[in-house]
This record gives sequence, C-alpha cells and structure tokens, in this order.
Amino acid sequence: MTDLSLNPPVTGPRNMSCGAMRLTIDAPQSITAILPHPNSLDALNTILKSDFGLRFPKPGEVVTKDQTRLIWNGLDHALLVGAETALTPLAPYALLADQGGALARFTLTGPDLADVLARLCPLDLRPSAFGPNHAARSLLGHIDALFVTHTGRDLIEIFVMRSMAQSALTELTHAMQGVAARKSAAL
Repeated sequence: MTDLSLNPPVTGPRNMSCGAMRLTIDAPQSITAILPHPNSLDALNTILKSDFGLRFPKPGEVVTKDQTRLIWNGLDHALLVGAETALTPLAPYALLADQGGALARFTLTGPDLADVLARLCPLDLRPSAFGPNHAARSLLGHIDALFVTHTGRDLIEIFVMRSMAQSALTELTHAMQGVAARKSAAL
C-alpha cells in the first residue's frame, strides 16, 4: 500500500542558529482557512465566539484565545491555527479548507530579527512599526508569505506554501548569515 503521509517541509535540519538568531521550521497540522460566505460574518462571529472564544480578525489582526489563533490572511480570509474542536458548526457560514499539508511555518527569533527580514521583505517589521499580534502578507525574497507577530518582541512566524519552503529556508539562511557576518565584522 502507498504511504501518503507528508514528508517534512524541508530537507536537512529543521532547527538552526546563526549569530544571535534561531530559525525553526515545521508544518502545523491544525490549520484551516476560513472564508466567510457573503452576508454571513455576523453569524460566523456568533459561532466563533461561542465555540472558540474568538472573532473574525480585522485586516492585519491576530485574535488569540489560549492556544487557538485566528490570523488575518487577506480580504475576507483568515487562518484558524490550533483549533482542537470540530469546525462543522462554521460550515454553513464559511468556506473551510484544511491547510495542514499546504503550509510550512518558519519561526524566527532573536534580537536581529528586523535586520534579517529587512534583507528579504519590503515591510518594516521592526517591533516599533509592526507591533504584537499583527499579520501582513508580503514577499520573503521572491516568495509570497504571511508574517505574524506575537506578544514577544523578538519572535515572528512566517507562513509560506509548503512547495516554497526549501527556497524560503535558503533565503532566510543567507540573510541570517549576512547579518551575523556584518555584526561580527563590526566587533
């Protein structure tokens, strides 16, 4: 019988450090795209509130309850991450699409976060400009990506299509090496 289990999103190590930066790569299994049907946002929000303690995010917003997050992902589009309960009550009010096998997540941490991402992304991702619990779509080098911040200042998640994960890893690794080399040369 054919094994249809997913391979890791990248080949090679899925945890790495370079200078003061650390990069972790994984593929979240519990992630669902939610696209509300026309004129259904109020009903969808009622169920999101009662079942998850969440509401549909405004543009650029991340709504969090415990380990479950609803992340803005574009016009009338959000990603539900970490939901452990059935999503069937949402089905009459939104299109639901399992994204567990479609996305790879890069978690970048460290004090040089903004310097590393400035080499790859046109957004200003400094904590003073891109505060906690925010989300934005942009480019990571040549790759379409979703950037998500948390309450911690030195951590950002980057979601890319799984098919682009190896390229994203290469881009991030080169940027991390470049920043680390510049920092060590300045000493």
